[in-house]
Amino acid sequence: MKVKHEAISKHLLNIIPECKVRHKHESNADEVVFYMEISGVTKEFKISDQYLQAHTTIELFDFIKQKEVIKVISTYGKVKILIREGYPAISYR
Repeated sequence: MKVKHEAISKHLLNIIPECKVRHKHESNADEVVFYMEISGVTKEFKISDQYLQAHTTIELFDFIKQKEVIKVISTYGKVKILIREGYPAISYR
């Protein structure tokens, strides 16, 4: 799973070159949190362990593109990709 976390960090850096990314696994919440600093503002991008176990990184990258997650992250402070009722979903606030 650690390899997936590194691949996701690199992907985020590639699509938002001016950002800084670090990640942390939240075992009590069963998710990985990617902290993205963009122009001095830190945004949280969370991915549930369930989603990471069920999908490849390529499927995740396609989902990020399809749902325009990067636009959502720039608008909202916290974004999460998870499995809801058996399907990939995105929540934000």
